[in-house]
Amino acid sequence: MIARRVAALRELILACEAAALMDCENVVLHPGPERAGQPPHEEFLRRMHFAADALNRVAASCRELGVQLVLRTCCPTCCSATCGT
Repeated sequence: MIARRVAALRELILACEAAALMDCENVVLHPGPERAGQPPHEEFLRRMHFAADALNRVAASCRELGVQLVLRTCCPTCCSATCGT
């Protein structure tokens, strides 16, 4: 599980580096919809800690690269391929 998180973080940072090389102003990150049901409270908090840490690392990379990180969230009822917002 940790190896997947590290690989995902590397992939996000690589995308930010590519955006900077292409002189993009923004990188838009879609965290994804919440899934139905939640794990037990302790596990949920652990996952949120990992997510916050990853976002902070990506944001720091973007800051160093001069690219703005934009988070696009979607409400649980409208996150679909037909969502026009």
